[in-house]
Amino acid sequence: MSSKVFHPSREHILGGIIMFLICLLFTGYKVAWFFWVPLLPLVFILWTLRVRTTVTTKAITTRYLFRAGKTMQWEDFRALRFNRAGRAYAVDNQENSFWLPGVTFNSLASLSSASGGRIPDPVTPARTATDDKVQVVNKDGYAVLMDKDEYKDYEKQRRREAGVDAGAESSHAEPGAANGKDSAPDAQN
Repeated sequence: MSSKVFHPSREHILGGIIMFLICLLFTGYKVAWFFWVPLLPLVFILWTLRVRTTVTTKAITTRYLFRAGKTMQWEDFRALRFNRAGRAYAVDNQENSFWLPGVTFNSLASLSSASGGRIPDPVTPARTATDDKVQVVNKDGYAVLMDKDEYKDYEKQRRREAGVDAGAESSHAEPGAANGKDSAPDAQN
């Protein structure tokens, strides 16, 4: 049985160490009052190391710091939702949900493969669809994606409107193209 573990970024530990050092400076003002302040970054570091979401082919299991973890079988799973803060929630058939620590929108591709396709991956097909596209940005900042053939037509139209002559047009054309017409590479040799 394969499983994938999602946990918060370990870079949070570096942030916790920096917060701890800052809190030590703060505590130095009045130790009797602020002795507890450096404990907050230590709890944050412990949280980073402890919380996680494990996805297997049978279920989603979470582990939290101060409360019991939860498990949802795939038969009960209905959807994966994200709130405005970017937190992921697993929703069951009765609309009950629980937080999935370490799962972000960027981890959807890994989540899809770990769940055996039960959670769809909308990111990868969109990325592969734009791989062969050219982004064209006009003067107003409006951008559009075009495939290479559409871009050639767009560029010819733009040059015609700008009044660029045919000689200048062929010098800017792609290698292997003469005056806008494709020529065989062997014909040039």
